[in-house]
Amino acid sequence: MNTKSILSYLSIKYWIVYLWILALTIYFGHLYFDNGPITKFAQGIVDGINAICLFAILRQINSFEGYARSILKVLIFLTILFVFYSVLINESITIDGTNGTSISQLKLLLFSMTSIFPPIYFYRKGLLDDNIVRCSFVVLVLMSYLTFFSFRVYLQDLNGTDNSVNNMGYLIVSLFPLCFLFKSPIRFIYWGLCLFIVFLGAKRGALLLASSLVVMSVFLTVKNVKTYQKILLLVIAGLGLYYFFDYFGDNFIYTLNRLQESGLESHSRQDIQAKVFDGFLNGNPIHWFIGYGPIGTLHLSTNFAHNDWIEILADYGMLGFIPYALFYVYLVKFWTSIRKTDYTLSFILLSALICCIYKSMLSMCFYSIENCVLMYAIGYVIAKKGDDMQCSTMS
Repeated sequence: MNTKSILSYLSIKYWIVYLWILALTIYFGHLYFDNGPITKFAQGIVDGINAICLFAILRQINSFEGYARSILKVLIFLTILFVFYSVLINESITIDGTNGTSISQLKLLLFSMTSIFPPIYFYRKGLLDDNIVRCSFVVLVLMSYLTFFSFRVYLQDLNGTDNSVNNMGYLIVSLFPLCFLFKSPIRFIYWGLCLFIVFLGAKRGALLLASSLVVMSVFLTVKNVKTYQKILLLVIAGLGLYYFFDYFGDNFIYTLNRLQESGLESHSRQDIQAKVFDGFLNGNPIHWFIGYGPIGTLHLSTNFAHNDWIEILADYGMLGFIPYALFYVYLVKFWTSIRKTDYTLSFILLSALICCIYKSMLSMCFYSIENCVLMYAIGYVIAKKGDDMQCSTMS
């Protein structure tokens, strides 16, 4: 970008975009800010802008075409459903030390899910482009690192050891899709840093997800390069891994032990999921259709299921489960419709889709803060390709 183009981004017309990105970044780093008044204020700003953009898009929903319109309709329906249930059934449950409130669940759901709407609205108004998204990626990466290492220090003080499980690794992984807006060298640097961070965090799910995404992305990136370049990349990668594991030997052993112990935790979660699912099937047939309401999982078990599909089935019944399943069906079909027409956007959508599906089955996606960035990435792809290259300007 030249000086003139850089100065053009300082125009006052971009204020709402920058405000949304700033608030999103602050809440994304909620633990760095000690989850205090600043983060609550930031969440309020994000929720407000998300709501404004949702209503604006709802008014123009017919201007979208194909699978993009189907995706947005499903998300709007789910938003209305979640709000209606939480207002209708406002309760608080504490079972075996696990606290849950329908309003807190609603706040997290809306924050993560409705973050898809602002990038679409901003792009259609001419307020969002690749340069702004790249800058927001850099800011979010820095915030995720600050949050990760501040939480790491907290865990060290709490446990008296460097070997602790840091869940904030998922923050870094959630930014993976947006890195495809950069050229290959920068992407490779980010992939290396991503693996480095999640490895230090020893969070099995984040490590497996990041490794899978990096392997897939490297293969798709270098499959068309010359043979000697592939050999050179393999040598560099091999040396990097050797020195990494040599330097972080203790943490490497701890992470390996964590991976070997994964069966115990998985078995515990599977027990909870089976209990919730069996309770749902053996319950009143009315609940098969309408569910047990927000945090309904705690009516059926002693903890959350850590699985979006079972959580939504228990909470909202088939009324919520079917639209949720359709959301992924339409996303997959949307990806297949663009994968041969735009290399960059198809990579962004594919990696975001993999992150969402992975977390939805082995942890939770719709019920997580990092999902807001995944929805941001998906929303940007929909904004650029959602009308089959025939986007109309919103009034």
